[in-house]
Amino acid sequence: MTAGDNMSNDTNPFKQTVNEQITALREQCRLGKWDISERRFESLLEDAPPWPKGRDTFRLFRIRFHSEVSQGPDRRRSGTEVTIKKHFAAIRRVHGPIILPLPRSKRVDRYHRTGRVRLTHRDSEDQRTEVEWVITRDLSANRERNSICDVRDSDSMTDDGLVLAWLVPDRIRAIDHKEWCGLILGGYQTHFHEREIDDQERHIKEWEGTVVIRRTDSRCGWPGRLSMETIHKKDANPAYSVPTSVVVDGR
Repeated sequence: MTAGDNMSNDTNPFKQTVNEQITALREQCRLGKWDISERRFESLLEDAPPWPKGRDTFRLFRIRFHSEVSQGPDRRRSGTEVTIKKHFAAIRRVHGPIILPLPRSKRVDRYHRTGRVRLTHRDSEDQRTEVEWVITRDLSANRERNSICDVRDSDSMTDDGLVLAWLVPDRIRAIDHKEWCGLILGGYQTHFHEREIDDQERHIKEWEGTVVIRRTDSRCGWPGRLSMETIHKKDANPAYSVPTSVVVDGR
């Protein structure tokens, strides 16, 4: 079924069964060597909520990992950094190469390596590994706005948006920034790298950005490729939504 088959009604063309979602999670768990117990898989199967009504609403997982120490001189990664890294790897396994623009100057790269992503509405980054069911509200919500700050709240999507990218890849492939919008994960804060006109250096604005999932257009060297970039918190582009989700796990 193509995304256009149900454009005229309220049916989600990307609907998945619980078994399909559990199977996809098991596969990523195996490939990524994620620490999710068999007991947790059983409880997820037992506690799965029904698929929500709506053309662009979804049942997803929220999967967060604990902090860890990586290779190097006592380089400790926060739970948020580890979570993003693992989900990015899963997204690559499903979609192939994705565009993750990296800063080139040494000055900016220093910030890139040292905790440039954090949760907007959570005090601690030292989270334990957890897997929960969530229900997204309309993924096309908040396209009309003055800025991201005006509509983001404690329910704004974070890693559940990353899960969407590898769990429901056809929804991401359908992004045309018109009928099917790109997604701003407003629950994240990032450093934003701003290049001034006629300035070769990028200026760092700490914690003034967030993560956007979109597809590149013909102006890019790789049109139609999945791109996960930072976008400024004052962005008002209606091609991107700022969706929210709610945990429904009965655990």
